[in-house]
Amino acid sequence: MKTFEEYYKKKREEIDQTLREFIEKESDENIRMLISYALGGKYFRGVLTCLVSDLLDGDEEKALRYAVVCEFIQSASLCHDDIIDLDLLRRGKPSLWTVASDLIEMKDIKYIVQGFINSLESRFVSTLKLLMKRHTIPIAILTGDALITKAIEISDEDVRNEITKVIHEMLSGVCYEIEKYKNKEVFYKCIKGKTASLFRFSTWLGWKAAGKPEKYNFVPSIGEKLGLLYQLTDEMVDNELPSFIDPKVEIRKVYNEVMTLIDKLPNNEYKEILKEVPLYMIRKLAAEGNKEDEILKIINL
Repeated sequence: MKTFEEYYKKKREEIDQTLREFIEKESDENIRMLISYALGGKYFRGVLTCLVSDLLDGDEEKALRYAVVCEFIQSASLCHDDIIDLDLLRRGKPSLWTVASDLIEMKDIKYIVQGFINSLESRFVSTLKLLMKRHTIPIAILTGDALITKAIEISDEDVRNEITKVIHEMLSGVCYEIEKYKNKEVFYKCIKGKTASLFRFSTWLGWKAAGKPEKYNFVPSIGEKLGLLYQLTDEMVDNELPSFIDPKVEIRKVYNEVMTLIDKLPNNEYKEILKEVPLYMIRKLAAEGNKEDEILKIINL
């Protein structure tokens, strides 16, 4: 039997290859370069799409296409999110909004990336200089928009309707972020919209690739619970959880809820792989913040 790590590595490569094939169909050189720069990362949500589809004996080719749809939407959200947060780096390289106009002018990604990293000043000075560059932010915003249109182009009507729903949920979550630390209800509305909605979408797509069997119509909720678990852990790692959220209680609660839902799925090797995902995700996030032992001890998992 495969472990999730083994499954993840294989599917990640397949998703990346499929993504690149779709990108190569773009005839405009500048758009192709911008989209290619914006994509990448872990493809974790796309892998979830494939895993759910495999678990429910879905169409493998369709699941890969849906995984690409999910990753297009994920990358679009990051293009926009980096501008909102004025983040200078994404995945170890300059965020798209910081170098978009340079990519168009110079078309030398490696040179631009290294030059940007070598010249990083204070966050304030670097951000101020970048904001004065006339075209870079509009290009980055429209690149995010282009990624959404790419997702729509390769989707059927059912998936297109779900894309509009998830984007609506994400916007709602970002709006709630203004009052995120007001109380528990608002906090959960924020992370449910901003993060968990896209996880829900990823598992919905896997369910869709399997023909949306009514017996397992709770599958999107598995994704939503995983998204909540992801965000709770991430905020705990960054010491950003509000005082009214007890991580030992909340993370354990969501973990138990998602495992209960997974238990209702058909018994096969992919179910056993999916069972590994919640704890795998927590461990990975905690390890990235050098807090794995500390966090696992607190939440007692």
